[in-house]
Amino acid sequence: MKNHMMFRFATLLLLVVPFVISLYATEEFSDFIRLGHSDDILEGYDSSPNPDQSNNLKRAVAIHIPASQMIPCKGNYISIIKFAIAQNVYFSDNGLKVFITKDLNKPYDYEQTVTNIVSMWNHIPLTTPFHMDGEDVYIGYEYYASNKSGISRLTPNNDTSMDWCYQNGKWIQAQNNSALAIQGIVKGEQLPKYNITLNQTELLTYAELGKNMTLSGEFTNMGTATINSFNVNYRLDNGNWMAETIHDVNIPYESSYQFQTQHLSFPNVGEFIVEISVDELNGQKDIYPSDNVSSVYTVGCVDSFTPRNVLLEIFSTERCPNCPEGHNHLESVINDNPQIVTVEHHAGFGSDKYSIQESLDYEWFYNGTTSAPSIMLDRHNQSSYNSSLSSNSPVFSATKLTTELVENALDIPAFATITLSVEYDAVNRNATFHVQGKRLLPLTGNNSKLFVFLTENNIYTNTQSGSAGKAYYHQHVLREVLTDTWGESVNLNKGFTADYHTTINESMNCDEMYAIAFVSNYNPNDVNNCSIYNTAQAKLTGNSSAIQQHTTIPFSVINSGKAISIQGDYDSFKLFNLSGTCLKQSSKPIQHISTETLPKGVYLLQIQKQRENKTYKIILNN
Repeated sequence: MKNHMMFRFATLLLLVVPFVISLYATEEFSDFIRLGHSDDILEGYDSSPNPDQSNNLKRAVAIHIPASQMIPCKGNYISIIKFAIAQNVYFSDNGLKVFITKDLNKPYDYEQTVTNIVSMWNHIPLTTPFHMDGEDVYIGYEYYASNKSGISRLTPNNDTSMDWCYQNGKWIQAQNNSALAIQGIVKGEQLPKYNITLNQTELLTYAELGKNMTLSGEFTNMGTATINSFNVNYRLDNGNWMAETIHDVNIPYESSYQFQTQHLSFPNVGEFIVEISVDELNGQKDIYPSDNVSSVYTVGCVDSFTPRNVLLEIFSTERCPNCPEGHNHLESVINDNPQIVTVEHHAGFGSDKYSIQESLDYEWFYNGTTSAPSIMLDRHNQSSYNSSLSSNSPVFSATKLTTELVENALDIPAFATITLSVEYDAVNRNATFHVQGKRLLPLTGNNSKLFVFLTENNIYTNTQSGSAGKAYYHQHVLREVLTDTWGESVNLNKGFTADYHTTINESMNCDEMYAIAFVSNYNPNDVNNCSIYNTAQAKLTGNSSAIQQHTTIPFSVINSGKAISIQGDYDSFKLFNLSGTCLKQSSKPIQHISTETLPKGVYLLQIQKQRENKTYKIILNN
C-alpha cells in the first residue's frame, strides 16, 4: 500500500541511522500477551451446579483460544494460567488441576496439579511452559468439589463464545451471562509487537457526488507495542488502497481505539464496493493482517438525494392515562410537517374497541415489555442517535421524541420511490389503491416488503383515560391492513406495481380516511432489521380535511407578553410546554390567560369547540 524511501542520497546514511535508533528507543512494549478476556474484575459465579454434591463428580471449565490469536504468538510459550474461583470451596483429595489441550475429548496435552488454591485470582506458573505452534487450544481447569453452587468466577465481559464447561459427562458451551475468568499468559522472545484486530467499521450505504463521506470504526491493539500512529485505508471495487495516517495517538496493548476519517469520496455516480482496513502501526507491518480488513460495503453514489417521507407509528389505547399528553407532545415536535406520515396502533397498553389484530401483532417490535404511549420512527432503532434509547428495539417512549430525532430521520434519503393513488366509489364505498415503486439506493436488507394501511382521523370518544371524561378525538387510527400483516414481497430492484381493493365499513367516515403505503425490509428474527425505505400517503376522498385539527373555529389569539387573550366562542383550552406537560387548562372560556409566571420559551395553546380544535404556537419573550 505504501512505498518507503528511506534515503534519498547514500551520503545521508550516517545521519539517518541514529535518528531511526532514537525513534524505536521511545516505543513502549508490554512484556506479555494475554489469551482470554482482559477483564481482571470479577463478578458472579458460573451457572453449572453440582446436583449430587458429590466429591467424586468431575467438573471442569475451559476457554477456547482460536488459531487467529495463536498464530501471531507462534514460537512463544504459555507460561502462566490465571483463574478465579469462589470462596469456601470444599475440594476432594483429587483437588484441582489446570490444563492446556487441543481437543477436550482426548487426554489433555498438558496438565498440572494445583495446591494452595486461594479465592479470587490464582496465578499458576507452569512447570513446563506450553510451546505455541499456531494451532487453537483450550485452557482450563478440572476439579472435584462438593459445593452445590457454581465455583468458577466470571468477569463482566458478556462475550461467552469461547466458554466451555463439562456437565453430565460431556463438554458443552457454557450458558453463563458473563465470561469465565480464565487467562493464559504468554511470554517469550518472539511476542508480536504490531498486531491489531479490527472490531467494527461503520459506513453509510449512500453518498452524494462531490462530497466526502465519513467512515469510522474501532480496533483493539493485540500487539505489545503502544501504537502512536496508524493508517486508515479504503479502496473502491478492488482497486488501489487510499491511505490516511492518524498521528499523535497513544494506544497501549489490549486497549481499543475508535477512529473516524472523512477522506472517502467517489469519482462518479454509480454503485461501488468499498472496503476499509487499518495498517502501518507505528510505520510497521501488522504480523497478522487478515483481521485488519472490514467486510465489504455496497455504496450508491448519486448526484442528489431524493427526500423521504418518515412513518411515525404510535402505540396508544383508550386505557392509557398518559396518552393524551403524550399525543400533545408528539404534535408539538412534528409541528404539522407534511413529510411525517402517522399511524396509530391501538395496542401497547392493553386493547380497546379500536384495536385490530394487526396492531396487536405489531407489539412484536417491542421485543419485551409493552407500554404506551410509545412510538417507532421508520421502524429504525434510534439508539445510535440517543444513547438513552434501547438498542434492543425500535420502539421507544413517545415523550423521548425530539426535533433532533425527527430531523435525523428526515435527513436519511429515500432508498426507494413509492407512489400511491386512490380511486373511490362513494356510492358503493369501494376503494382501489394503486402502488408502485423502485429502488434508488442499495438497500439495508434482502427481504423487501410492501405494506398498505387504511387510517381514520377525528374519531370521537368520551372514554379516553386521562381526558377527564371530556370529548377526545383519536387521530390516524389504523382501521385496515390491505396487505398481509407482515407485508407483501416486492422486487424493488426491477420495480413493482400493485393494486388493492376494499369496501369501506359503514361505521367509518370516508372523508376522514387516508391510505398509507410503505416499503421496508422485514426480518422475522430481528426487530431492528425492518427499517422502512420510504412512505406515501393519499386521501381516500376529495373532501378536504386537516389531519391534526380543524381550522374553522371563529376566534383569534393575542399574545401580549404578560397574558394570552382569546377572542371568540370556544369550550375549553390547554396550554402545554414542548415536553407535553399541561401547564394551564380550563373547561370553560377564559378571556385572559396570565403568563407572567412562565419562563421564556415556546408553548402550545390548544383550543377546542365541540368536535373542532386548533393549536397555536405561543412564544414568550418576557
